Amino acid sequence: MDLYELVLGILFLLIGVLSMYHLLSNRKEEFIDKYGDNISMFAGAFMAIIVGMALLFRTLF
Repeated sequence: MDLYELVLGILFLLIGVLSMYHLLSNRKEEFIDKYGDNISMFAGAFMAIIVGMALLFRTLF
């Protein structure tokens, strides 16, 4: 079970960091044109980062 939680934590953390990088690397005008003013994409990325960190913390400590 520990290996499963470790892999899942790394996966969530990687998805969250990469989606946050993708959202912040685009220019503001392109982001608004493509996604609108939808804050849920940022919330989803933060949630993935938090869940990944929690799973890693639980597995490693």
